[in-house]
Amino acid sequence: MEYGDIILSSRLFRGVSDEELSSMLGCLGAKRKSFSKGERIYSSGDVISAIGMVLCGKVHIESADYWGSVSLIAECVPSDIFGEVCGVMGEIPIDFDVVAESDCEILFLTAGKILCSCPSACPFHMRVTENLAAALGEKTLALASKVMHLSKRTIREKVLSYLSEQSKRVGCNEFDIPFNRQQLADYLCTERSALSAELGRLRDEGIIEFKKNHFVLL
Repeated sequence: MEYGDIILSSRLFRGVSDEELSSMLGCLGAKRKSFSKGERIYSSGDVISAIGMVLCGKVHIESADYWGSVSLIAECVPSDIFGEVCGVMGEIPIDFDVVAESDCEILFLTAGKILCSCPSACPFHMRVTENLAAALGEKTLALASKVMHLSKRTIREKVLSYLSEQSKRVGCNEFDIPFNRQQLADYLCTERSALSAELGRLRDEGIIEFKKNHFVLL
């Protein structure tokens, strides 16, 4: 099955076998759709009932204020899911945009079919439901981390908080981050020029080394 390895590597489908996959996708009302770079997959104000999974390409979850200033909430790459919280809640409009950062292919799964008991008593259904609960927990932790970074008073403190978390996540002082400079500035809610200047100062002081999105904590 095309993208079968990507689907099975997702947190949502952990423990599902190759043999179960086709039946599972039918049971969950799976539909695939392609999007072009810059196209909106979901828009703020939409009421959604499906969870999206990135099969190829990249997706950005963004928030824009009344004046059009955009903040990057998260980036999704193949096997990542999005919209799970609002998909589960069902009737509450979303307050973010989901935008194709590149040409991408998305798999949509009906949230209600994951949560409700399966009339066919599929053996994998409970597994997927448990995985969704775990994915919601992980998303909550990720948002809590961002709040922690943004709670810092200065750009330096925000940058060091973010880089420290990335280092702990991989268990090494050398790592790649998933953002370019503009994306990192959006994620940390600061100006790109101010962020670049602060990174330069941290490098000059011997605290970090970096090249593009590769960082070393010294």
